[in-house]
Amino acid sequence: MKDGNSKSQRTKEAFGDSYRRLLSEKPASKITVADIAKGCGMTAPTFYNHFKDKHALIVWIYINDSSCFMNNFNSDDYNWKDTLLDALEYYSANCRFVIDALAHVNGRSEFMSIMEEVNIGLLMNEIEKKLGPEKRVPKDIAEFVKLYCLGTVRYTYDWLIEGCTISPEKVAELFEEGLPYRLRPYLL
Repeated sequence: MKDGNSKSQRTKEAFGDSYRRLLSEKPASKITVADIAKGCGMTAPTFYNHFKDKHALIVWIYINDSSCFMNNFNSDDYNWKDTLLDALEYYSANCRFVIDALAHVNGRSEFMSIMEEVNIGLLMNEIEKKLGPEKRVPKDIAEFVKLYCLGTVRYTYDWLIEGCTISPEKVAELFEEGLPYRLRPYLL
């Protein structure tokens, strides 16, 4: 389980898995909440107990999956480049899901904003861990996090739309090399 083993988490994961299966069969615009619920043997009311709508499920899937990469960061020999590479391989392997999410979560700009917000939050959490509980992330460091995430999300979007013509390994290398020097002590 990605975020624990609670019944609620397992139910959300079942809806997410159902949505992904359906997405391999038809476009997101043709998938209904009833389809998603039926695909995992549940009902639409159960779906609505966990998600406001289909778009909320798509966002949850992205947040849940993204959190997995960051949870591995700094464990054993898993470093920043490994984190980037895993994320980019995920995007490449789930290209249709991400592109459909960009198109169907109230528009591309909203989903990109969600991606940026999630990525900023994940990086800020990592920096906070390095600083310790008694210190806050300095404002200038927070601004560099924002700048870096805005750039990497936009680049990732373009990379996906263009068909992932550069390997995930090369993009991870670019993202690692493009990390602002002020963030390097926290992430490298």
